[in-house]
Amino acid sequence: MHRRIIIHPILFALFPVLALYAYNINYLPFGEVFKPGGIMFAAGTGLSLLCMLFKDSRKPALVASLVLIFFFSFGHAFQFITNLGWRINEPAFLRVWQILLAALCLGVFFLGRRINGAHAFFMAASIVLVAMTLVNAGAQIYKMRHSRMAHGFLDDTSPLMADSVRQPRRDIYYIILDRYASNATLKREFHFNDSAFLTALRVRGFYVAENSNANYLKTALSLASSLNLSYINTMTAKVGDESDDWQPTYSLLQDYRAWRFLRSQGYRFIHFGAWWEGTSQNDFADLNVNIRPLREFTMLLLKSTMLYPRREKDPRLRKFFDFNDWELHYRRILYQFARLTEMPAQRGPVFVFAHLLIPHDPFVFDTSGRYVTWEEMQTRPFEENYIRQLKYTNGKVLATVDSLIRRSSLQPVILLQADEGPYPLPYRQDEKHFRWHSATRRQIQQKLGILNAYYLPDADTSVLYASISPVNSLRVVFNEYFGTRLPLLPDKSYAFQDDLHPYSFFDVTEKVRKAGNQGMR
Repeated sequence: MHRRIIIHPILFALFPVLALYAYNINYLPFGEVFKPGGIMFAAGTGLSLLCMLFKDSRKPALVASLVLIFFFSFGHAFQFITNLGWRINEPAFLRVWQILLAALCLGVFFLGRRINGAHAFFMAASIVLVAMTLVNAGAQIYKMRHSRMAHGFLDDTSPLMADSVRQPRRDIYYIILDRYASNATLKREFHFNDSAFLTALRVRGFYVAENSNANYLKTALSLASSLNLSYINTMTAKVGDESDDWQPTYSLLQDYRAWRFLRSQGYRFIHFGAWWEGTSQNDFADLNVNIRPLREFTMLLLKSTMLYPRREKDPRLRKFFDFNDWELHYRRILYQFARLTEMPAQRGPVFVFAHLLIPHDPFVFDTSGRYVTWEEMQTRPFEENYIRQLKYTNGKVLATVDSLIRRSSLQPVILLQADEGPYPLPYRQDEKHFRWHSATRRQIQQKLGILNAYYLPDADTSVLYASISPVNSLRVVFNEYFGTRLPLLPDKSYAFQDDLHPYSFFDVTEKVRKAGNQGMR
């Protein structure tokens, strides 16, 4: 008899959680691992104990480990097959995967004397995989320890001082429309003229900065800059230009200068988050508005499993948890727009920061707002899907703006701004290793040209200009409505080497500017 506890099912249950964390360690706090890790440890331990009910626990333990391996590697195997160019859909590949698993599990019971060798192999493999993952994670944590323990990432973190506050205070809406391209980019790269939407904004009283460019390439860097009213290049010296740790930047999206100043002026802080970990929740907000049944880490883990292909069609699964990220994105955007129109009823004044991942992919909206499935999206090119979702965005934005202005007792301040533009094709093909030093002027302009529009009632809009950038947006608002005396900064744009070196900044301002347009500063 071999009735004893066997640990390789426990290790194979833990490995997917540890491996996913190690791969994304520069984006995630360690606390993300606790809940899924605890669940998987309990599941693996339960399977190991269940195997002890058999006279020979080795065979059921091998079956349990095979099930765990196949269950959590399905998504990776499917991605590998599709990257090879094989044309097969998820449900069909799932059936092949299940047949292969069943065959291997059946084969376990015909191993005979070879059971000892198979058992030893699984034990060794599980130990090596977990050990290598822990060593890798530990090495990365050690490398990032300095940056995560560092403080004072920005040179200027002093409190902002108001001089002559106008009464009563207006609600302020800072709405980020993620990857909303400039009209120049839309015309050149997408063969679409956005002038009708921009004219509609102007009719409503907006100033549209048509030559505006983002200050940084990525959402986290761009928002960290605009919300703290300063450039963040000093992070290079404090975090290191070789670092790929995003946690210091994420910290600047939590406790930032803008909300601290507005809190001192009696404002309530309302945060609309995305699924993305950087803005999904703000711990300093008085109210968080989001649909987030699962954390981003847990969602990524589930996407690798054999359950994922059944996310839309199995009602039994959806009774327990909803992890169809495609449909969740659709529902979240609708929910955010609906809740935005309710904000004038909030006890004020309020500062509303809303990060809307639209027209950012996934492309779940048709022009009319109809839900688009992944399969339908695959039948159209990227550019067409982007424009369909952008057209829907335009209609919702105009309706939301009209509602905010109409329902507010005092006309609110509204900033409509993109944090970045859509990525050029070469970047989408190799995100991690695309080198921005080698990017063409056209690719840089596509990535950094953005929508930027201001609704500033009863303010001196002569301070605005066509090339004003996000780093100056809240400086203008605070100067006009609170009497701060913040000088406008030079409008600069910065890229970095690649996604593995996000703090290796270099100036691309001259590349993004149109010929003959040198801006005001």
